[in-house]
Amino acid sequence: MRTILALLAGASLAACGASDDSLVQSHGLSAQAEAWEDHMPSALLPGQDPFCTALIVRFVVNGRTGDLPADITPEAVALKKPKSAAWVIPVSSSETERSPIALAGVARGCRSAAFSEGDELDVLIRVRSGSAAENVETKVKLYYAS
Repeated sequence: MRTILALLAGASLAACGASDDSLVQSHGLSAQAEAWEDHMPSALLPGQDPFCTALIVRFVVNGRTGDLPADITPEAVALKKPKSAAWVIPVSSSETERSPIALAGVARGCRSAAFSEGDELDVLIRVRSGSAAENVETKVKLYYAS
């Protein structure tokens, strides 16, 4: 997970000086996302440890030109807000869907104590095409499902 965080942080810095031929710019990539914590009750067997409270991010990446690179794949999602550690989780490969015009996926892990219901969070979706890897950014408001 530290490797993914380092990759996301490095890509954020590299994106500041990105040229017009970057993956995000050349395809006009944009994203929409939603994030929520799952506070639904769950049943446990006797002696079973409780599950962590899940934080789930669902996202869609689109291209301005209407077509995405044939080999584009999502790698990880990071959520962050000022003055707190980033939440970084790999994208679930079994929940990734791709069409010629959109890439949809889900990242899920345990909640971050740094985030609260209603927080506005920055979302960085790490995508890769060939040797190029960049973050597609958007914002979300964190909701609780209960």
